[in-house]
Amino acid sequence: RGKDIIFSVKVSDANGLNDISKVSFDLFRPDNSSVGNFIMFDDGDAGHGDASAGDGIFSLKNSFGQTSAVGNWSFIFSAVDNSDSTSNVITHNLYVK
Repeated sequence: RGKDIIFSVKVSDANGLNDISKVSFDLFRPDNSSVGNFIMFDDGDAGHGDASAGDGIFSLKNSFGQTSAVGNWSFIFSAVDNSDSTSNVITHNLYVK
């Protein structure tokens, strides 16, 4: 808790990176309650946690406050393209202590 974490996912689309309209993750607390949906970026902005614009690696810098719940947090990553086709879903759990 209290440290920045950068989450990144590599995304591709058969029609090219310009066809990707949204990359995001849904975040769930250890009690399975939803925190919300968070947009990820491929803009090269270090403030977002993204190292290089336009490389297909979408990132978001996040942190857990000192009062964040201890336990397994779930991140469910997905992408949508301009025709509203959705990607496969990737679930990642992170234990916060």
